[in-house]
Amino acid sequence: MDYFHSKRSRDREGKTMTTDGSKVLGRGKGFVYVVGHDKDIKEMFYSKGFGITTIQKQADIICFKGGWDIDPFLYGQKKNKEANVSINFEDDRRDIAAWKMSEPRQIKVGICRGGQFLNVMNGGKLYQHVSGHASTHPVIDTLRGREIRVSSSHHQMMIPTDSGEVLAYSEGIGYSYMTEKGPMEGRPEIEPEVVWYQGTRSLCYQGHPEWNPPQEGQDYFFELLETVRG
Repeated sequence: MDYFHSKRSRDREGKTMTTDGSKVLGRGKGFVYVVGHDKDIKEMFYSKGFGITTIQKQADIICFKGGWDIDPFLYGQKKNKEANVSINFEDDRRDIAAWKMSEPRQIKVGICRGGQFLNVMNGGKLYQHVSGHASTHPVIDTLRGREIRVSSSHHQMMIPTDSGEVLAYSEGIGYSYMTEKGPMEGRPEIEPEVVWYQGTRSLCYQGHPEWNPPQEGQDYFFELLETVRG
């Protein structure tokens, strides 16, 4: 899938909102609705010229934040007790409700758990546990063929469907991959880090761009966001 190689980024004009909900003009990037409270994510978007809205229908971008693990039931598996999966059912219900309320025009972007959640909502699965991804590490950008360092703190990993376009991956970072049935023999060919689902306009970003440094990881996140907004 080479959907993005001919895309060009562009900003959008219009009304935005400050982090306290008051309307302002001229920031130019549109509205972001963060599902659940996350001050760091809101401040990150606001610092890049986006407004923050508390009204999901008003948003141009819906951001699903990090947090607890995804319930394996949502991707058709049973919980493996050896995988140390920690579930918050309220988070799952909150995110599912926001997903169902989203509109086709809206970009859905997920950070860490949020990215894994969007992958699952698009039919993907997760490794219930993987070691080695709980620190800053390099990823390979498939659009530009470059290496970028990103902040990372996850112990699960996306398994995208065939309709998911892998925009970034890591190699040789993870180990001890745990599935529903136990440890995986061998290792996957690549370790997906960023996946795009064109059909639902879902950007699954497994790192933490709101954690700086490295600045290049945050810059990369916003490059991708502008590309998918196209």
